[in-house]
Amino acid sequence: MSNDNIDKIRRFVGYCPQMNSFYAYLTVQEHLDLILDIKNIKQELKETLIVNKLNELGMIKYRHYQAHQLSGGNQRKLNYAIASICHPELLFLDEPTSSMDPISRKRINENIVLNKNDRCTIF
Repeated sequence: MSNDNIDKIRRFVGYCPQMNSFYAYLTVQEHLDLILDIKNIKQELKETLIVNKLNELGMIKYRHYQAHQLSGGNQRKLNYAIASICHPELLFLDEPTSSMDPISRKRINENIVLNKNDRCTIF
């Protein structure tokens, strides 16, 4: 399998597990930057993708917080952001809104609908 195919597969799929899955001492920005590196996204696109995703989820003010410093609901948002950062075509979500307040839950659900309208298949 060529590197181009592997990059396409990495961009194609997103996964938000039921249990939080992140590094406690990386910042929100560093998590998203790492995922974009794994997905082989060009450096010049990364800042825009990160800022857009954090704005969509109302998390821009937490950009430089370490994951362990976030509330439970914002940790869930971080997991969802990691899963959906590159508008994957296949998105697996396992209770992405657990531990969230109603306003945050609504914001995530609206973002899920946007992904669905972006020709994303959501499980």
